[in-house]
Amino acid sequence: MPTQSSLFRRYSRYFWTLLLVGAGVSHFVLPDFLVAQMPPYFEEPEFWVLTSGAAELLLAIGLQLARWRTITWWLIAAMCATYLPVHWYVASECVALADTNGSYHIPCWLGWLRLPIQVGFILWPAALAQRAGGNPS
Repeated sequence: MPTQSSLFRRYSRYFWTLLLVGAGVSHFVLPDFLVAQMPPYFEEPEFWVLTSGAAELLLAIGLQLARWRTITWWLIAAMCATYLPVHWYVASECVALADTNGSYHIPCWLGWLRLPIQVGFILWPAALAQRAGGNPS
């Protein structure tokens, strides 16, 4: 019978796989929305949006490969940390939360809510990587 710890790791892997695939695909389906969130000091924002989308898809694959799972958890934590400046910019400037033609609108407070969630998204995979040690589950 699986332990609570192994079940948590398994369901975390399922959650993160779905999250990464969804987010990765969104970078190719909604690139303008994501480019609008990039701080002005990022040159070539289209490149970064597409590159990060591809990275998210590769990390979703990495989670499925037991041999690569621990390093993939570390890479997910690192990737989430690199997204903090973008999330800070969106929250502090309340930018890119409404489409130019008004087809959607995201309240500014959600930008602030995303910051602590992002911190959790750094700590969660880092904790899974630390616990994994020699256990790739």
